[in-house]
Amino acid sequence: MSGTKSKEPTAATHVGVAKRDYLRDLRQLAKAPADDSMTPHIARLEPFQVFEIERMASQGLNLETIAARLGISLDVWNKMIQVNPEIAEAYRAGSARGQDVISKAGYDGARNGDASLIKYYLDRFGGPQFRPQQNGPAVVINTGPMAVIDQEAMAARFARQRALIDGTATELDVDGPELESGPS
Repeated sequence: MSGTKSKEPTAATHVGVAKRDYLRDLRQLAKAPADDSMTPHIARLEPFQVFEIERMASQGLNLETIAARLGISLDVWNKMIQVNPEIAEAYRAGSARGQDVISKAGYDGARNGDASLIKYYLDRFGGPQFRPQQNGPAVVINTGPMAVIDQEAMAARFARQRALIDGTATELDVDGPELESGPS
């Protein structure tokens, strides 16, 4: 067997094969999408859908309305919310962005002298000295219908009033209750 090469791999051959396999794996990882989440495939969203969730949340839409706008049925959407944390993150980020934009506009309006925005800003952020005080319960007086005065009978009533004051009145109420004049 002189002059015949042995077909057994040497240590150098093993290193070469390992290096080649390692480089092949690195190239494959570079091509693979960077999705290392444990989210099931059915609950994954496209990047444009995540941006849409954030945009709609910034406008104040709730999660059910966002699902309707994306064309996802409510039962599938509820499962996606439970499984995919990306939806909650996009919703919170959009909501925070919307509040930031609106509060900045309100703040700028208050700085420019809009009285209603100044009042709102102070009520909200100015502390207890600027908040409206709670007064007790409001009292509402219901007067009912207006009294109707019979103008024709007024002259007869005034004449009777004068007779009672003078002590010349002769009418007595026979059927009415007797008045007690005090202890006897």
